[in-house]
Amino acid sequence: MPKEVSTERYDRLMQHQQAISAELLRSRVGRTIEVMVDKVDEVGAVTRSHWIAPEIDGSIYLRGETGLKPGDRLMITVEDSKEYDLWASPSDSRMARFYVA
Repeated sequence: MPKEVSTERYDRLMQHQQAISAELLRSRVGRTIEVMVDKVDEVGAVTRSHWIAPEIDGSIYLRGETGLKPGDRLMITVEDSKEYDLWASPSDSRMARFYVA
């Protein structure tokens, strides 16, 4: 198969997959879910839920949440979505945070 054909097919497949992912993540906006912190930097925390595979799927970003540490679990409310990632903020629930000892 010519390289141009395989590249074109791959690009079409990825566009289709991106649309599916964007629709799925858009449906999660407004929901409250439990996440675990993967890393924290000066911008905020990078987290994932039980359905997100590390290094394969996208992430859930918590802007400004620099006081968390890897392994912390908390409840968040999803506020925005893109093709592969979500942006959220901590939930107002009294049981919002479950810190690792």
